[in-house]
Amino acid sequence: MTSSKNSNNISQKTFLQIHSLLEFDNIVGTNVYNKTFAEVENINEPRYYPQQIIKLIPEITSRKLNDWDAKGLLVQHRQSDNGWRLFSLADVIRLRIIQDLKTYGMSNIQIQKTLNDIFESNDMKRQYLFETFLNVCATARKVVIIVEFDGSASFYLEDTAYVNLKMDKSCCKPVLILPFYDYCMPFMPHNGYKMAITTAEIVNEQSRARIDAVADKLINNENKNINIERKNTRGKEYLIMKTTSTETNLNLSPKELMNRIKSKPYTKTIPFVDENGAMSITTEVTDKIK
Repeated sequence: MTSSKNSNNISQKTFLQIHSLLEFDNIVGTNVYNKTFAEVENINEPRYYPQQIIKLIPEITSRKLNDWDAKGLLVQHRQSDNGWRLFSLADVIRLRIIQDLKTYGMSNIQIQKTLNDIFESNDMKRQYLFETFLNVCATARKVVIIVEFDGSASFYLEDTAYVNLKMDKSCCKPVLILPFYDYCMPFMPHNGYKMAITTAEIVNEQSRARIDAVADKLINNENKNINIERKNTRGKEYLIMKTTSTETNLNLSPKELMNRIKSKPYTKTIPFVDENGAMSITTEVTDKIK
């Protein structure tokens, strides 16, 4: 369970962590946050046997569980009546995080710092950080975890993650973006998400231009929706980004309307009239980001 301990000095936190906590502050007091308090015990109640864990996460083996437990990466498990260790929903997600961080070569020290930042909120004003963002996922909003080079970790809604990565000029070393929403999907009451931005795995010098391009689109208030697909052609990876914006209550002459809907390269323009008879135009622009 996420606990509240002595308050940390905010100056010790990274740029990304500070802005992540500000994002969390915007959730405090909302229905999602209030619901979290009623579900904390359920989220942290041990209920899954090791055999169920291995089915939920095929990459996990009994040997890994024992090894990670011996290295202090797992929380203390309660014993069932028959002697089996039990895992909570929070433990399952914790295992997914450990597995991915191990895949990317992070050390046990780095992983422990990540786990502490995610599951152990040390700020008296910000209780149940993990559980709150879990409930955000239940509202069909994508949440990611940004893990920095030293293991410092932050929760973000996916769109603001891109914007803050662009803003963080001090973050010159590679960072990792973990798909927290994907970890939570087996436990969610819905089958999909409203947003369709594909999460990058590693942000480094080569991929930072892509992050900046996505952020620039998101910062532009006219952009209502962004969909990014990762493509690979002849061994070269690139992103296809489709940006959809809508202008409403337009008063255009027939000639102006024709000029707007004339075919432009990589652009699709669709006029429509709403139920009140007002004209609107939806524009979809496709960009290739190498």
